[in-house]
Amino acid sequence: MIQDDPDEKEDQPEPNPNDAKYRDSERVKRINAIIDEIWAKYDTDDNGYLDKAETYKLALETAGALNPDQPVELQQQVFDAVFAQIDKDNSGQIVKVEMAHFIKKFIP
Repeated sequence: MIQDDPDEKEDQPEPNPNDAKYRDSERVKRINAIIDEIWAKYDTDDNGYLDKAETYKLALETAGALNPDQPVELQQQVFDAVFAQIDKDNSGQIVKVEMAHFIKKFIP
């Protein structure tokens, strides 16, 4: 029996960076990579979601990185409002899908 050689690749066109599907798939890859980095650093108990304390630490460190020369202040009321925007199911926990929807607003 003849089998396909796994080293031979079918002639497929190169992805076109101007194609909307290509741009969307590259965007999704970037967003997923960002989320994986966030979870690796801030999901300290490895339960698969970020609770309020973990998310607060993420927010503080992100604000500090954006303004390294200024002291970071994050009012609880402001944090709670942003957390509520991300936590669409009001579970008090942020899952990766919720974070992805939030991040999509900021990544072209």
